[in-house]
Amino acid sequence: MVHDLHEEIEAALRSRRTFAQIAEHLTNQGVKISQSSLQLYHRERRRELAGDAAPKRVDMPRAAPSDAAPAPATGTSTSTARFKRAL
Repeated sequence: MVHDLHEEIEAALRSRRTFAQIAEHLTNQGVKISQSSLQLYHRERRRELAGDAAPKRVDMPRAAPSDAAPAPATGTSTSTARFKRAL
C-alpha cells in the first residue's frame, strides 16, 4: 500500500512535512505504519528508483543462551558513566 503512495509521500516531504506527521496521517487513513518503518521504506524506495542496489544486510550470529545467570559485576560500572560535558 505504501509503495503506491510514494509520490504523495514525496510531495508531503517537499511540503516540509515530517516522517512522523506523514506516518500519523497514513495511520489515520487506515495504513498503519510507524515513523521508522516509513523512513526505512522511503530510503529503500529512493535507492530502487535511482537504480542503486539495496545494501546487503548482515546477519549477526547470536550467542547461545546460558543456563546460569551472569554474576554481578564488581567495581565500577560503565553503564552509569557520565559524560564530561553537557550534550
